[in-house]
Amino acid sequence: MEPEPPGLRIKPLFGDGDGDNNPDLDLMEVRALGIFAVWWDKKFDHEKRANFILRTLFKVREDCIKNLGMSDPKNVKHGFYFNVYIHDSDLHQLGTSGRDDLFPDKWYAMVADNRLGLPYMVLPWDNLDGDIIRHEGFHVFQNEWYRDRRSKWDELSWYIEASASWYAADRANQREVVSSFERVQLLRMNPHLAIWHTGSNRGIYDPDEKELNERQYSLECYLFFLCEICKVPKSVITDIFKIEHSVNPAEYLFTTIGGDNLREFFTYWAACNTDDFSYLSRAQKRYVDRQRWKTKKIAKNPLVFSWSSRILGRGISGAENVFVPEKGLIPRGWSYNVLELKNDFGGAGKYVFKLEGDAFGSEGAPAHFSGRVLVKKNWSAHRSRRGVSEQKPFIMSGGIEGRASIMANKGDLIYVIIASVPEHFTGNQTYDYKLTFSKHGI
Repeated sequence: MEPEPPGLRIKPLFGDGDGDNNPDLDLMEVRALGIFAVWWDKKFDHEKRANFILRTLFKVREDCIKNLGMSDPKNVKHGFYFNVYIHDSDLHQLGTSGRDDLFPDKWYAMVADNRLGLPYMVLPWDNLDGDIIRHEGFHVFQNEWYRDRRSKWDELSWYIEASASWYAADRANQREVVSSFERVQLLRMNPHLAIWHTGSNRGIYDPDEKELNERQYSLECYLFFLCEICKVPKSVITDIFKIEHSVNPAEYLFTTIGGDNLREFFTYWAACNTDDFSYLSRAQKRYVDRQRWKTKKIAKNPLVFSWSSRILGRGISGAENVFVPEKGLIPRGWSYNVLELKNDFGGAGKYVFKLEGDAFGSEGAPAHFSGRVLVKKNWSAHRSRRGVSEQKPFIMSGGIEGRASIMANKGDLIYVIIASVPEHFTGNQTYDYKLTFSKHGI
């Protein structure tokens, strides 16, 4: 890899200050390193930011090409620098300068194509940490791969964003990694949505809310979990971008990791999400909690935070309970329900669970289920006296029926995780089931 291919030309297409539809170079500053040229309105002092961006993107390029086998963007092939614009993000960020710059108002952090069909990057001046630069930088080297597959965007977009966020977190330093998983709380609140859910492929009756439409960014934690907890090689996450034929990312993970393995890993991840993201560090979890409360204050639709959490009831010995999810909460492909049970009545007991799933989804795809029971020991006590969490998988038969049993003491909090993991990787069809459980005194 050449640090800077020879003969690259600088050609910005944005920065029109006088309305003649041509960039005004005398009103902009530019710095270049490697294949990247960073531009900003010269009435702002962004010199340090520009140098930080260039150094970070230089490292991203070196990593992506040398270590991951990815390709330069088409700009280089056509003899141009890849342009990066530092934008006074007036419409999209708090704390802006209040002064317009030379660039379009509706810009936000992104990689997009200009009118010549060449990609460029926008970065907000007030949110420039290494995480966002690495995220957008990884998009640069995904670009040639996904631009030819945009007809399949509904299947691809979740993975494009999740893998870029995963990459940014994986290469973060000790300070940056604390805030790497800031959006994961959105997964815990609405887990019945398909893993590939985005604003462009949501169900017809799904709330049109930012917190739901952008949950793909939080799925970095799923890829992190696969690599760090389940020991899936990190190369599996990035090797998809070497595949030349059409590929569905969810199906790619299924076939590459193995269907049985991935089903187990997915259900384990779902249970750990329910267990307060037990795979994150204490500092990361504190940051996630702060972000959750901030989001809760601004969310317009309360369903964003309560859509899939349901309390089954109290643990009364001898009673048989039957649970069927509400129509709007039935899990979709590669999603899950979380069902809560408080054992705060009648003392210790043995809980027996039976899962009976429908054989087919709502649109005819063969169903497949997996389940786990999570027990938070002595959860009603003060935090300092709580016990460790325990998990137990359902023993499944044919992917449709399953059984599990656990022992619980008074004060324990029990969660039943029912995961829908069919060999079908698109759409919003649902996979219904029935859960029966009873408590037996000891």
